[in-house]
Amino acid sequence: MEDFKAALTIDESSSLSFIGIAECYRFLKDYNRALHYFSKAVKNEDEYFKEQALLKRGILYLQMH
Repeated sequence: MEDFKAALTIDESSSLSFIGIAECYRFLKDYNRALHYFSKAVKNEDEYFKEQALLKRGILYLQMH
């Protein structure tokens, strides 16, 4: 997680970093924080990573319910 956070200091809108942080929180079962970071990635304008974030956020919703 620290590497993804460090990447955000270089590019504070890095969708890939948001997705990486979200995945870390998902594996730690901190689903609310994971959802927060997946949602931040979805809001970015990078279409490739937006699709990835939407898919991963959908999987997280399934995992949460």
